[in-house]
Amino acid sequence: ATVGYVTTAGFKDIPFIQRGNRRSHYDITWIKPKPLVKRRHCYEISERIMANGEVQTPLDEAGVRAMAKQIKEEGEIEALSVNFLFSYVTPDHEQRVKEILAEELPHIPVSISYDVMPKWKEYERASTTLADAYVKPIVSKQMHNIRKRFTDHGITDHIVVIKSNGGEMTLEAAENTPIQMTVSGPTGGVIAGKHIAGLVGIGAATGQAGEADSKQGTAAKSSSSKDASKNGGKKAAASKTEATTAALVERGKAYIEQRQAGKAIESLSQAIGLDAENSEAFYQRARAHALARLDANALADYSAAIRLDPKRARLYYSRGYFFLSRRLADKAIADLEKSIELDPKEIEPIQFLGLAHVAKKEYQQAIAAFDQALKIKPDSSDVYNNRGFTYLQAKKFDNALKDFKKAIQINPESVNSYNNMGLTYFAMEDYRSSASSFTKAIEKSPNTPNFYLQRQAAYLKLGMQNQADADGDKLNWLKQLAVLNIALARQPRNSAKYVERAHHLLDGGEESAALEDFNRAVKADPQYAQALSARAAYWFSKGKLDRVIDDCGNAISIQPHQEAYSIRGDVWMKKGDFEKAIADFVKAKRFDATVAQAYLMRAKALKSQGNDEQARKSFERAVALDPSIEKSLQ
Repeated sequence: ATVGYVTTAGFKDIPFIQRGNRRSHYDITWIKPKPLVKRRHCYEISERIMANGEVQTPLDEAGVRAMAKQIKEEGEIEALSVNFLFSYVTPDHEQRVKEILAEELPHIPVSISYDVMPKWKEYERASTTLADAYVKPIVSKQMHNIRKRFTDHGITDHIVVIKSNGGEMTLEAAENTPIQMTVSGPTGGVIAGKHIAGLVGIGAATGQAGEADSKQGTAAKSSSSKDASKNGGKKAAASKTEATTAALVERGKAYIEQRQAGKAIESLSQAIGLDAENSEAFYQRARAHALARLDANALADYSAAIRLDPKRARLYYSRGYFFLSRRLADKAIADLEKSIELDPKEIEPIQFLGLAHVAKKEYQQAIAAFDQALKIKPDSSDVYNNRGFTYLQAKKFDNALKDFKKAIQINPESVNSYNNMGLTYFAMEDYRSSASSFTKAIEKSPNTPNFYLQRQAAYLKLGMQNQADADGDKLNWLKQLAVLNIALARQPRNSAKYVERAHHLLDGGEESAALEDFNRAVKADPQYAQALSARAAYWFSKGKLDRVIDDCGNAISIQPHQEAYSIRGDVWMKKGDFEKAIADFVKAKRFDATVAQAYLMRAKALKSQGNDEQARKSFERAVALDPSIEKSLQ
């Protein structure tokens, strides 16, 4: 069919520019594929949706109707494809154009990219939507004739055709998006072969030999199915499709919980490849994209999930939460209200609806939402805390304090309630109560910088400079800790950084956390001798002398260095083995009072053994290092 292409103003060249990632950059026989549309059949419409789904330029409906009139007068176009920028995030403009074209050109089928391929990458969406429109008139006629023939023969059962991904679709769906049937013939062979192999209990490789082509040779397609039996104790065949869609979705969810967004996206994309109608797969991939801060992709997947399962409240709640986290309160409210409409007993959407109203400073609506949540769950510490925060923002301090105290009564570990209570007292200029509340918050969460910053402000108001300075020191310590945390997040195998953070933690009194970092440093690089020496120093401070000897010995065997010899020398001193102590101190090139004591103690031991000459030399060495020894013995 002769196809027309409708797109955002300024982007009608996309089908012609295509992409630069050619398979054979140096193949001089390669010919760029021609688009399915002619340039004169490309039309631009004034509209613009941004990557976050916000409308920058409203749709020019008058321009759409003028375009439809031009197409009607020219009489060339047989099908239309519509592909607007970022329509996979917000499809409103494409859907409205489809409605207008149905009014103005009822005889011309229209394909919109949101229905055909609601995914990012403009050229891929453009070419797929064009292909859908290109075959739609012919396929629609065929599907209509098939349905009529079945009806004429009295067959009115549910009739489906196979899709390219191995799934099925109704005849009506095939008329609407015929591109979904591309290569469905070979796919049907694979599915049928797998089914038959399963019935007889064997593994099977299915194949299709294509027709000979003078340029490309003979095309062939193959697949394998999992063997249901074993042959000589060995599997006869295996397949990449062995994992089911459900298993891939569960794997993706597990990766999300582990905050491994990349692996989650890969697994969930495989699931969608197996079943493009799986709403749960799109929903979970939206969560993974949001975790990776790929906001446009996340919104596209949320929209796809909702399109496939429009009655599932959780989808609207999750997208509403996403909008709220991106400070798009209006969009959040719309989705959260829809979620509540579908499931009015679920408390989470109601809570976040309240928070969305707080973001818009609509405090009365927010309080009404929290009141509704408390009717569902009257013992919720979180709801009381959120309603109290709303009262605080509305400067109704007495109501705020009442709610915070109720939240703490329900849950004494509610750190946010203590913090919010501190903010309320500060706003009331009761700085002593404010500092006390922040102190309780710090007791519950000792490494939260904001708590120290807020308490420091209260101390300064009270004129308590020493306490304020102490909080300032803690803030600096936390700031440096944050820097180290970021560095290790970027380089999780950096042994030296683990040692650095361990020492920083020791400075802050975090001994157990420091030991964990020393252990991580050794594990990250077992050949990093300084990590072993650093851990040995920690063991020495704890009196674990045998562990010091082990770590120092291992460090020296990897790379002899002064620090390890010095620490081990101190251990020998404590154990009374002065010969070994002196030997390690000499290798450490250490000449301080401790070493002098080692020589003195050895001198006394030699004298008691009757070895006066060696005792004298050892004593002289001790005095040379520390002259005060001679005076103390006189």
